[in-house]
Amino acid sequence: MKYLGIDYGTKKIGIALSDERGVLAFPYEIVPNNREFLAYISSLVEREQVGAIVVGESVQLDGTDNVLMNDIRELMALLEGQFAIPLYLEKEWLSSFSARSDFFGKDNIANPKWSEKENEKRRSPIDDNAAAIILQRFLDKQAYKK
Repeated sequence: MKYLGIDYGTKKIGIALSDERGVLAFPYEIVPNNREFLAYISSLVEREQVGAIVVGESVQLDGTDNVLMNDIRELMALLEGQFAIPLYLEKEWLSSFSARSDFFGKDNIANPKWSEKENEKRRSPIDDNAAAIILQRFLDKQAYKK
């Protein structure tokens, strides 16, 4: 079964897809967080024959909700209303940090010589990589349960 992973952000949303067997997650796309997002997900689920959706659960390191969790709960409610497939939450702890690591390229690492604005401008988008990390964590847990 193919899985879709979502790394929710207020401006951009990272999308990842798994392989057909639901073993490996791959970055897929970064889309704007706007009114067309739900229609986009709907067409993607149909086109890619997605069997389940995994959304990054945004919590603090102590396990308490952070500011994005209310928006993520709203997204989950919208997805539940739209799809008759399983939906899961998976902790997104440090997924963006991991996506910026050397594995994905040193251009994504902050340079202390650059200003914060310059660092942000030079970084390539990593939201789809973060979504793939979240989805891979979920898939690994599922494989471990078998």
